[in-house]
Amino acid sequence: MWIAFALAIIVFVVTAVGKQGTPKVSTAPYPGYRVPEVTLQTVTPGQQIKISNFSGKPLFINFWASWCPPCQAETPDLVKAYQQYGSEVQFLGINATAQDTSGNAQAFIKRYGISYPVGFDTSNQAASQFNVNGFPTSIFVNASGVVVARVDGAITPEVLRADLQKSMH
Repeated sequence: MWIAFALAIIVFVVTAVGKQGTPKVSTAPYPGYRVPEVTLQTVTPGQQIKISNFSGKPLFINFWASWCPPCQAETPDLVKAYQQYGSEVQFLGINATAQDTSGNAQAFIKRYGISYPVGFDTSNQAASQFNVNGFPTSIFVNASGVVVARVDGAITPEVLRADLQKSMH
C-alpha cells in the first residue's frame, strides 16, 4: 500500500512540474535553447528569409509593427546599433504583417532608414514560433544558434548594447 501511495505522489509531482511551462524541447525562443526555424517573405515579392541562413554569426531579431509606439521609439536606436555592430552581429527585423500591412511596414522601413533585412510575418507563424505576445520583442542569438537573451517590450540602448555583447561571446 505504501508503494502504491509513493508511486501516486511521484506521478503527481512529475505531472505538476511538467505543467509549469518550462520548455522541454531543444528548440525554444528562450535563453539556453536553439532558435526556432522560420521562413518569411521579404519586401521583394517572391524572396524569402530563413532563420537558418543566419547561422555561424550572432543574430539579433526584433519583432515590430508600424503602429506600435514603443517600436517607433526604439527603432532609431536599433538602426544606430546596426551601424555600430552590423559587421559583427546580423540583424533581422520581423514585421507583424498579420496585424499590420505590408504598405505600412514598407513606409516604416523607409521612414526610419532600416537597412538590415526585414521579413514579413503574414500568417503569424513566426510570432507563434517565437511566442511573441506583444511588440516589440527582441531575441539575441549567439553564433551557435542558441538564444542568449530575450526582451519583451521596448529595449533601452544600454540593454541593447549589453545583450548584443552577450550574443558575441
